[in-house]
Amino acid sequence: MSKSKTFILSDETIANTYGFRIIHKGGKLERFLKNPVMLNDHINSTRTVLGRWLNARFEGTQLKAETDFDLADETVKPIAGKVERDFIKGASIGIIFDPIHLAVDEKGELVLLEWELLEASICAVPSNGNAISLFSKEGDLLTEKEVKQLCLSASTSKIKIDNKNQNNMEKLILSATTLVALGMQNADDVAGVSAAIEKLALNYSTEKSSHDATKLALKNMTEVQAKKLVEEAVLAGKITADLKDSYIELASNNFDLASKTLGAMPGKASLSNNVNNTKLTGDDPKNIDEFAAMPLEKQLAFKNEKPEAYTALFA
Repeated sequence: MSKSKTFILSDETIANTYGFRIIHKGGKLERFLKNPVMLNDHINSTRTVLGRWLNARFEGTQLKAETDFDLADETVKPIAGKVERDFIKGASIGIIFDPIHLAVDEKGELVLLEWELLEASICAVPSNGNAISLFSKEGDLLTEKEVKQLCLSASTSKIKIDNKNQNNMEKLILSATTLVALGMQNADDVAGVSAAIEKLALNYSTEKSSHDATKLALKNMTEVQAKKLVEEAVLAGKITADLKDSYIELASNNFDLASKTLGAMPGKASLSNNVNNTKLTGDDPKNIDEFAAMPLEKQLAFKNEKPEAYTALFA
């Protein structure tokens, strides 16, 4: 019978070949403990099952377990023998994780904060790029290229690893698209990323303030024009005073429609207009400046009662 050996499956103080450390505080072992399968080089096949792991547990910064080889399988005996004779000493884990849990700690090191253990394998060279098996949260095996892309997209915001209160850690994920939008080429320039974000926020604030000011100015201008349009219509006798507020609201929302509607309405014809009184009096304007200085009511009266004089004034 092969003698059981204790293996270090993971050490959170050591970065894997992708450049990040796996923080054990966020590890979940429940699924693995129900089926603590020992695979050969992370090959997910019934033909590559070497046995099972016993007593999987965290000790300090390490995840450890003991071997239990299936020696009834003749194909397993050679590997079990190499392990017993100390020719094979390496093992590594296969985990599932969500990219949002990749972040940078207070030392500027890339870390994985939450993950779930699926399997652990006997490996000839644990530090080999293929010695750690990583799965997406959907359960798909990630390629080396995909893992490296996730690492490059991880946060440049430094966080403090606090095992007592991990939920309070601040994480920020910067995708490759976000870096392009910020005008950055890589996520390692912490100061550059922070400056780019601050500049983007300042530009947004400035543009928003300008937009809001323009919008308010246009609204005020429209309200003034609407009020003037309706007051002229009331003085011209096109609408009664009790309809004034309704037409101001209409003109504020759709000035063109209100202008066309009121323009098509006939005004009250005055007695002096009927007799075509065009003779100027001492109170009548002699030029455009005098006309402009007149109150709106008198301007309208002059226009309606003496149309020929009004026309001549602007000829």
